[in-house]
Formats: sequence, C-alpha cells, structure tokens
Amino acid sequence: MKQAKVLTDTELKRVLAICVTMQNGKRNRLMLMLSHYAGMRVGEIASLKWADVLDRDHKPKAMFYLKAENTKAKEARQVHLNAKLQRELTTYWAQLDRGKKL
Repeated sequence: MKQAKVLTDTELKRVLAICVTMQNGKRNRLMLMLSHYAGMRVGEIASLKWADVLDRDHKPKAMFYLKAENTKAKEARQVHLNAKLQRELTTYWAQLDRGKKL
C-alpha cells in the first residue's frame, strides 16, 4: 500500500491558518493537529471523549490509551500528546461550550 503524504511544516501552517477562518475552525484545527502530531486516524479522533485527553483538573494528559474497538487494527494503543497538542487542547477547552463533544 502506498504511504500517505505527510504535510511539510509550511503546508501544515498554511492549512492551520485556513482552519481558523472557517465555521468550527478551532475544532477542525485541533482535529488536524491530533492527526498530524499524534498520528491519529479520523475514526480514532471521532471516538475521543474529554475524559480520554484531560485529567480531573481539566489539564491535558501527556499520554492516553485508545481502546481496541476504536483503532483500525483493533488493538489498543498509547497516544502521546506533545506540548503543542497539550497547549491546543487547553486553548480549545477554555473557549468551548461544555455541552458539546470533543
């Protein structure tokens, strides 16, 4: 199978800048960053709950586990959140309507 193209830093910055100009842009920016920096697939991102990525004090976790039923290979795995992702989660959580999903 052909390897998926990985965005360069310049391409990623351009797409992230466009994201924030659109409806649901902040959410879409976070989803794109989870895909790019954490290597998560669309279905894995869609299955996330706030409790997966935030601790009890609503601070981003450095690492969390994806359940087997939410991964393509049907095997549980660890996902590490780098500093950029942790900052983005904090920013998004701070402005979010708490009644909505991730």
